[in-house]
Amino acid sequence: MRRFRASLTGDDHAARSEQIVFHLRKREEFRAARTIHSFWPMTHRGEPDIRPALLAALKDGKQVWLPIVDGDQLLHGQLDRETLFRKGAFGQEEPVTTLPVSDVEADLILIPGLAIDHAGNRIGYGAGHYDRFLSRNRSADSLLVAVVFDGQIHEALPAEEHDIRMDAVVTESGWTWALPDGGFAPHPD
Repeated sequence: MRRFRASLTGDDHAARSEQIVFHLRKREEFRAARTIHSFWPMTHRGEPDIRPALLAALKDGKQVWLPIVDGDQLLHGQLDRETLFRKGAFGQEEPVTTLPVSDVEADLILIPGLAIDHAGNRIGYGAGHYDRFLSRNRSADSLLVAVVFDGQIHEALPAEEHDIRMDAVVTESGWTWALPDGGFAPHPD
């Protein structure tokens, strides 16, 4: 999956990311969310560049929270127009201008990954940060959405009991719901 993302040219990556931003912003789930927790993309590692969607969410008056790696846990910093960033433990940009908090409940949680399957099982970078965060912070109403490119979707991936399944996936082709039986249900636009 890393090779796949690395194989995307700059123009291809930008065009696919732009489509993902389009699909995010037009969905009611995104527009209705008051609080969003998201990753700030590591574009140097090929993650979809969803920053325009996050900045638009700020402009629309939403709270946007970003992860801060603290050992084996995630803390969270609020994004605003004045946010300054620093390089984190894995090369990710982390906000440093707000005091980090340990718990955040969000209406919509956007999650990166290396791969996802049709049942919503996700493979990240292997440290388990998101699984621990989601096990503590996910409310019954939170929608978990993996944000990946089409080429990162697989038929089936290994999953362990502690792995948190995604509710939906958004790619450059649009939204789909992850189904427990391993199927994807198209999510009409």
